[in-house]
Amino acid sequence: MLFDCDINIQEYIDALVARYNYRKLPAHVSLSATQTYLSKLPDWCELDGSKRRLLTSSGSVIANGYTRVVIGDYGPFIELSHEQIDHSLLMVEPGQEYRIHNLSYQTKYHYLTTETDRIKIYFQQGTVSYADYKIGMYYISPFELNV
Repeated sequence: MLFDCDINIQEYIDALVARYNYRKLPAHVSLSATQTYLSKLPDWCELDGSKRRLLTSSGSVIANGYTRVVIGDYGPFIELSHEQIDHSLLMVEPGQEYRIHNLSYQTKYHYLTTETDRIKIYFQQGTVSYADYKIGMYYISPFELNV
């Protein structure tokens, strides 16, 4: 895929998922994707983290600060520690309970959300080849957050 400044970032990610099924991208595709993600990050994103409050679209404070922005093959994600995220807003995404309750299912993440905004929140449980996600950290797309 070539960089297109008018590209819809979610459509871009969806196309990569459809073609590569979350496998590690070829080096030239990964480089192009990284450049695309960096160019599309919201202005408030600081790659090395920040102490700024992060809000959902309805205005709920989901986190106080974040540790860094992780740029993986399938998008940029804000990384949050256990202490930074507001657990009172979190719930398991309906239909994703098996990721937590079925011990025979080896999941790479727990799929969480918020009742009001239904944003995707990943609580990392295992490593992946396509991004430097850390086990025990939370990840949210910066495109689903406000400051």
